[in-house]
Amino acid sequence: MIKPIITIAGTYYSKFCTEFTADGSINTRSEATKAKIVLANINRKFDDMFTPQKDSFTIQAQGIDENGAEYIWPIAKGIISDVVCDQDWCTINGTCLIGDLADALPIHWSSNHQKVKISEILTSVMALHDPIIEVDYQAHDPYLEQKQFDACTTFQEVINYCVSQVNGAVVFVDETGHLHIWDSTKRRPTINLDHHVVEQNTSKSVMGYINIVSVHGDLSEAATGDPGSENSSMPQIQGKAIDAVSVAKYGELIGPDIYLPNIKSEPEAQKQADELLEFLKLNRDGLTSPTVVGMAPYLTSLVTYHCKNGPEGDEVFVEGVVTRKKVNFSGESGFTTSLEIAPHMLAVSTPEALAIQLEALEEAAESNLDKIEEP
Repeated sequence: MIKPIITIAGTYYSKFCTEFTADGSINTRSEATKAKIVLANINRKFDDMFTPQKDSFTIQAQGIDENGAEYIWPIAKGIISDVVCDQDWCTINGTCLIGDLADALPIHWSSNHQKVKISEILTSVMALHDPIIEVDYQAHDPYLEQKQFDACTTFQEVINYCVSQVNGAVVFVDETGHLHIWDSTKRRPTINLDHHVVEQNTSKSVMGYINIVSVHGDLSEAATGDPGSENSSMPQIQGKAIDAVSVAKYGELIGPDIYLPNIKSEPEAQKQADELLEFLKLNRDGLTSPTVVGMAPYLTSLVTYHCKNGPEGDEVFVEGVVTRKKVNFSGESGFTTSLEIAPHMLAVSTPEALAIQLEALEEAAESNLDKIEEP
């Protein structure tokens, strides 16, 4: 049986829910998960019942797993941003907890000892948020000298600072409201979408977007800046990767030069260039966007399915990471999820490579999904 499970301010309102929508991505640095819940406003029951910027909500949906067994999928958890009621409906809009992180810290925070770990800072600071944000830290955990943040610093600024100290960390808020900081090699469980896919876009060849990549390192001993930044004073080394097949077919499609001061040898630079080329071949239509029914695969989960609309009409096997999903539930459409899947995120072999690849994905890849309209 497919049904919604809705909790608002600690009370279940599932029987009043007529529809919900949730739109989330791994790009939580600039785009929080947005959600909309519509309740039947019987006898004006919900007029003035909920308090924006205070009351929390949780959305789940009972559906099926990849084997057809009943399964409860977590969809979104966050804070209500506004409520609009009329004689028929109560429409509730909200964002995941990271959308509430523009607030400043309630008090001045500082570590009480030297050599504090990044994970300790995040766990301690996020505990000051109301509600408390649980942190799942599974990445390189360097020590910092004693650190402090004054009361005008926002929670988001603390996260940004901490993550900037960790090469290649993947940062996102999941469907249950947990803040994850993961190493690039960590994956959620694999989900087989075959037998659940009802709509497939054309899965186009990724060849032809960028086919020449140059990576520049630094032979100097001194620190020269952040990855991706150019320093004219650093003695440079270079690695260059070329996709000869693509060049012969499409001509030279040269990507921007990439500067990585922490690379100190030509073999390292060449290895990084080879890895980045595998990702930067991705063109703007490289993301595949199937729609599945009765399920809502997790962000960052590895999914597989057979796409009937591959290059030249051939069936192709698609394996990739879920980077975005839009979940819809209503009496008319049932329980469906539109996904964006990035096949070539699987080419990652180092945390630093993933950091660059995620940035390229966020900036260059255009979404095929419509966004939820802002109220």
